[in-house]
Amino acid sequence: MVLTQWRAPDGTLRAAARAALGGGAAFSLSLLAYGLLQRAGLAPTWEEVVRGGAGAVGAAVLVGLVEEGGKLAGAALAGRERPPRNESEALRYVAGVSSAFAALEAGLALAGVPWGLLVVRAAFAPVVHTMLAAPMAPALAPGSRRVRLRRVGAGVAFAVWAHALGDWGVARGGEGLAAGALGASLPAFWLFVRTRRALGWPMPWEQAAVALKRLRGRTIGAGAR
Repeated sequence: MVLTQWRAPDGTLRAAARAALGGGAAFSLSLLAYGLLQRAGLAPTWEEVVRGGAGAVGAAVLVGLVEEGGKLAGAALAGRERPPRNESEALRYVAGVSSAFAALEAGLALAGVPWGLLVVRAAFAPVVHTMLAAPMAPALAPGSRRVRLRRVGAGVAFAVWAHALGDWGVARGGEGLAAGALGASLPAFWLFVRTRRALGWPMPWEQAAVALKRLRGRTIGAGAR
């Protein structure tokens, strides 16, 4: 978590402390949401996801909505003291909050398991949770109310869908793991494309198309000679 806030504008430790508080808020809000769903008889369980069928999809989507919504709320709270000035700073908030959330979730979900498994989960979970939440970062960046609401809708929908696909794939096991990997990697691909577009850099496939066109032109020219 500290690494996500390295060299933050207001200091690494201060930013890390803010991210930790935001992650704690995100985790608490998620637990509260799960508690309310349980009282209403709608709480999703991992067993439902494992069983498969339409109920598994619904449970996976609900888990994604609760956890990604909690992380967005936590990131928004973390940014109240010093609102992000751009999408880069917004992503820093999301990364810090998601890392803290992942560590707390691992501590609760794996309570009583061997410490080695807990360490491995705690090491990799922040990366996955940060990637899943990345599409929501633009919602925290400056913009008109209408633009930010549109970003919230699109970002949450993308994050929830990726989270649900990841959980559903992992629960299926075997071939389903490919779907799980796809769910976790799609937000990373989105971030890659968005970053290159923002910097004005061409996409690798665009560069390949240009190189292929040039090569084809040289080949045709050589044949004509």
